[in-house]
Amino acid sequence: MRSFFFLTAGMVFLLTAFAKAITIGLNAPILKTYDPFSGLTFYFVFVVGASGELLLALYCLLSKNYKNRAIAILWTCSVFVLYRVGLRWSGYSGACPCLGTFTDALTVSPTEADALLRIVIALLCAGALLILAERRFSDTKTNDLIVTMSPINKYLLYFGLGLLLVIFVLGSLKRWTFANEQQLATAEVSQLREHVRMLEGKLATEKTHAQAAEADVGQLLTSIKTGTSTVDGKAPTTLSEYEMRRRTATEMIKAGKYSQALEVMLWCYKNSDVTKNPGMSKLGLRRELAQLAEVYPEATVAMQALRDSALESINSTQGNHVTSGLLSEYADLNKKLQTPDQTLLLYDSLPLDDARRRLLGQVAFTELVANQRYGDAINARPFGSIITEIDLAAQTMGQLSQPADQLKMINTLTGYAEALAGAGKIDEAQIAAGRILSASNTEQTKALLISKFIRSGHPELGTQISR
Repeated sequence: MRSFFFLTAGMVFLLTAFAKAITIGLNAPILKTYDPFSGLTFYFVFVVGASGELLLALYCLLSKNYKNRAIAILWTCSVFVLYRVGLRWSGYSGACPCLGTFTDALTVSPTEADALLRIVIALLCAGALLILAERRFSDTKTNDLIVTMSPINKYLLYFGLGLLLVIFVLGSLKRWTFANEQQLATAEVSQLREHVRMLEGKLATEKTHAQAAEADVGQLLTSIKTGTSTVDGKAPTTLSEYEMRRRTATEMIKAGKYSQALEVMLWCYKNSDVTKNPGMSKLGLRRELAQLAEVYPEATVAMQALRDSALESINSTQGNHVTSGLLSEYADLNKKLQTPDQTLLLYDSLPLDDARRRLLGQVAFTELVANQRYGDAINARPFGSIITEIDLAAQTMGQLSQPADQLKMINTLTGYAEALAGAGKIDEAQIAAGRILSASNTEQTKALLISKFIRSGHPELGTQISR
């Protein structure tokens, strides 16, 4: 009967060790979580548990000493019981995870498996106690169980008691740390709630401002379409009055009165004909509108409305009656709005023999080159026109004091050489490159020309320059 008991106990410990080993081998997610009692990872707990249970199983199956095996079983079952008590003490209310994911393979819930293991532990404890009681009453030398223990069982007992003490201390520290973390979390939640209340107040204020801004935008869009303003309801009659309004808009921007400044700027934009050069006046206003849009999004909406108005005028104008200024306005607004593809879409929609297409090609020359549409670029701006512009730029190059302005001009000029080379006009591209180098024979200019020729598909032209 005792042999059957130890055989059964050995098989039970083999099964539990196997369950833990399977969980470790499958690298189950539970291994990365922490044991609520000891604060250690379940990976460490399972490795130690599986090793101990395997050794105990072998000891139960191979040893011939009934008393030592019974003491080992009783000691191990005591550890199991104390571990479960520790789980409850740490606030854990679920089933003991000692079988890991092996319960899934058995199609048994962890709760059912835990209940079964409790019964098995109770039976093992009872069996071990009966065997020890039998041995104690039959032993005539001594009744002291500790004295009659073998040295290895004494060491196991002391080791187990020490391990339980360490686990108890670690569990206490874990519980104390968790309590502190809860207090800190509670304080952080209170701060977050206060912050949320502040944000809700700010959001309500911003919502009010946004509603007011929407009303302003609606009014501004009406002003754009009608060419009037709510400033005083009339157009400026003199250049001095126009300039005064421009200065007023600038002061309004400095004072943070963006809505009023935008209205005055749009009003000036619609009535720039009183200036000596309306095109340049509108160009300056578009630059200022783009700067205002960086801090006041409604300015972007206003520029979109101006662009749509320009497109409507272009589409309603027949052939040669359209002006390059209107096309330049449309292309520049698309550039400011960072939508240059809209300009090319309009270009492609126009018939090949349409005068508007040729004029728009001149305006959108840079966009055509950027998209490597060299044939369209050269058709819009032939070689003679390019050379003329290079020569005019060479005359004004020395007047540019800012390096950024010089670089911008050189980048534009080298784009002409790239377009000629990309369109297959190699001789003309070499001539243009020579004129550009005559105007600015710097290493930076040479590097730009080489990169542009490489991009055009003719790197050999760049090789000639590097010589």
